[in-house]
Amino acid sequence: MQIIEAAAVDAALSYPRLVDVVEAMFRAGAIAPTRHHHTIDLRQRPAATLLLMPAWTRAEAGGNAAGRYAGVKSVTVFPDAATFAKPSVQGIYLLFDTESGAPLAMIDAPALTAWRTAAASALAARHLARVDARRMLMIGAGTLAPYLVRAHASVRPIGEVAIWNRTHERAERLARQLGADGFAVTIADDLA
Repeated sequence: MQIIEAAAVDAALSYPRLVDVVEAMFRAGAIAPTRHHHTIDLRQRPAATLLLMPAWTRAEAGGNAAGRYAGVKSVTVFPDAATFAKPSVQGIYLLFDTESGAPLAMIDAPALTAWRTAAASALAARHLARVDARRMLMIGAGTLAPYLVRAHASVRPIGEVAIWNRTHERAERLARQLGADGFAVTIADDLA
């Protein structure tokens, strides 16, 4: 079984290629049973959450028969994780072979999720945004923000990005990061 850490996820994926893959997967469809959401009560600390999200590909013939792969994303959300110098959201994605049930890979879930979520957003923009869209307003400067900007810029000629965030310092940090990628970046102090 392969263990694929965040840096390897980042090295393996690119936009717009991932946007194309996500589009093909959405067209083919997948089987995604109800996700599980469990509260973890912790003594004298905020409650945590455990999320379990299973899914598998459909067979090419269609119907409900499983395709080649099945997986489950298992994520924890610990609101006070910063106390332990850890991110509040952590997890893994386990990929299985549906022929034998053998585990194929354990993948860093936060990295995989960031890439996939941004690709799905860019896919929507590919079908809904103006073809000549050159400017983007990024609301929020969290973990997902740079992925969203890069993904959208892979499907539209985005060159200018305005960032609004509740904290100015995080907006500035993202502005520096995106500026190094060649975007013309401004910080919006007023969302309106």
